[in-house]
Amino acid sequence: MLTQKRHLSRDEFAFILKKQLKTEDISLFGRRGKISLLKILQVTSPLFVFRGERKIKIADAGYSWLQIALAGEYFWLTAMFDERNGFLELYVDMTDGNEVEGDDASFTDRYLDFVVNEEGVEALDQDELEYAFLKGLLSKEEYERTVREGEKVFSFLKENSDEIVRFLKREYERMKEIDNGGKEK
Repeated sequence: MLTQKRHLSRDEFAFILKKQLKTEDISLFGRRGKISLLKILQVTSPLFVFRGERKIKIADAGYSWLQIALAGEYFWLTAMFDERNGFLELYVDMTDGNEVEGDDASFTDRYLDFVVNEEGVEALDQDELEYAFLKGLLSKEEYERTVREGEKVFSFLKENSDEIVRFLKREYERMKEIDNGGKEK
């Protein structure tokens, strides 16, 4: 279990063979950052996750991921949409702080995650966060900051999930309409 670096481009995901990426600067809650729309064009195989007893496909050809990274924050938003533009879920990674300079914003994963879907808000991977701390992969300061920031994010999601999902759907539609060609890889 190593800490992983993640990018807007999602180049680290080998199952994505071909994609198109549109990225622009954003200002949200007084923070500057990046917003991107990753359109998945070709995959080696679909990506499924389990949410309780449900098996959910979150990536396949025709699916899109809207991502938002804000400077000075310790979370990264990824809203997932299916091939019919239907909202699947919001996945929130807790991070060590987002790097938003340049074209390909990035973060280092801090294990703790949250998901917002039709069933509500759920915390994920708390056991991974604990394990990483116990094994010395995170300092006490990193662990405590992740827990503290995670509590804030979880509370905000619980209180505002409907509004957040509406905002993400609007941004998804807006980003789909931008005809800058995106960068295809």
